Amino acid sequence: WVGTGTGTFSTLSLSGLLTANAGVLLSSNFATSSGGTVAYTAGNITGINSILHDATDAATASLPASSTLSAFIPTAGDRVSIGIVNVGDSNLTLAGGTGTSLNTASTSKIILPGGSGILDFIRKADTDIEVFFDHGI
Repeated sequence: WVGTGTGTFSTLSLSGLLTANAGVLLSSNFATSSGGTVAYTAGNITGINSILHDATDAATASLPASSTLSAFIPTAGDRVSIGIVNVGDSNLTLAGGTGTSLNTASTSKIILPGGSGILDFIRKADTDIEVFFDHGI
């Protein structure tokens, strides 16, 4: 598609710099509710922009193993960012999965009730994935 106007695409591949003068709205999300322990799957997080997690009791959410994320982030150097929001009334603790290292600037991997954060997934050359977590309130 070349020109002006609007278009709807299931997949759009660009080579070059994308300039979005009006901004970009990312609106696909995965919503879940849990207390205790939950494991996110590749299917849960592939093709989304945010996770809305309703932590009903103190909850721990584990990221998927890197071996299951070949479609999510296929090539060394690829990066995907996902926002995560704790819409519940209890703390949400994040944990890495096998081959998925969760890194933070502090020792805290907790999202407080009403808080949010960003998960940046980066595929390494050895097939492992580094996940950098930065959280707000």
